[in-house]
Order: sequence, then C-alpha cells, then structure tokens
Amino acid sequence: MKHFFTRLRTLAAAMLVAATAALPAAAQEADGKSYLFILGAGDMPNAGAALHLAITAARSGRSVDVVLLSSAVDLALDGASGPDFHAYEASGPDMLQQALDAGARVGVCQICLANSDRDADELIDKVAVVNAFDVMEMAEGADVVMSFASALPDSGITVETFDFPAPPPPPAAIAPPPGGLEGCNPATDIDGCM
Repeated sequence: MKHFFTRLRTLAAAMLVAATAALPAAAQEADGKSYLFILGAGDMPNAGAALHLAITAARSGRSVDVVLLSSAVDLALDGASGPDFHAYEASGPDMLQQALDAGARVGVCQICLANSDRDADELIDKVAVVNAFDVMEMAEGADVVMSFASALPDSGITVETFDFPAPPPPPAAIAPPPGGLEGCNPATDIDGCM
C-alpha cells in the first residue's frame, strides 16, 4: 500500500508540473480578436515594430491583416532587400514574409502600387492588392486597429504643425427667470417654458 501512495503522489506531482508548464503557452493562445496593422512607410523603425507585433499576433493564432501604404509597398516587392531592422535581426521584407508564414493576410494599396509605377505581378506570393473599400471593411471588422506612420527628416516629407488657440471658456450658466419655473409644464407649454 505504501508503494501505491508513493506512486500516486509521484503521478500527482508530475501532473501538476505538466499543468504548470503548459500555463504560459495557454496564456498566449488566441483571444479571438482580430487585428489590423496599417503601415504607412516601410523604411522606418515603426515599420519594424508594426511587423513584429503582426508576427507575434499571427503566431499566437490571432486573426491578422496588414495593409501596406505609400513606401511600405516596397516591402512586398519580389526581390526586395531592405531596410534592415537591426533590433529584430531581419530586413523589412523578411519580417513581412515571417508575418505571411505565421498566417497574416497582407494587402497592398492599389493606388499606392500604381503611384510607385509597380504592378501586382511584382508582388511576392500571398500578397493581395486592396482598394479603399477593402481597407475600410478590414478596419470596421477588426477589433484592434494599429496604424504606424511617420515622416523621416531625410524622406522629403514635410510635417506641418499648428498651434491652435485655446478654446474659449464655456458660457456662464443661464440663471432661471425671476420667480423660477413654478407652474411650467414643458409637455403642455407651447414655448417649452421659455
């Protein structure tokens, strides 16, 4: 009988260790939410962060869409080589491929592709061309939308900043008429007790 309880305790301890070891993986399971990542430029550190988040979300089983706009379109071109995101030890195109391999859906802006004098046949496999309505539908259907865009000092893009005047103070409270609103019934008074 002593051996039975020793084996039972060993089995219980092994089950506890197995259940505890599985907790981190279970905590990373998909939460059922869908994510949309919009990249407005491909040559900036923000694109690396966006792709890292997209890869992480897709690898954890979440539904992930990535939309590439403006210069971010270059990340999806067949044979693209840069930029390098040193923090992730990968290039932008490599990270985009990792996102695709993890199950993310990637779309390239149709107008942005045309504006860069590129064609859909120049894109890597699994990348779709999307239009404005597609992007709106993705955004409306996503639980979380993250947009990454920034102008770089040497990109030729200028960013205007404006100093708006402070809003005017709120109007003073309107005092009730002398004698108050006694005898006023807003439902029956034609002018609403004015």
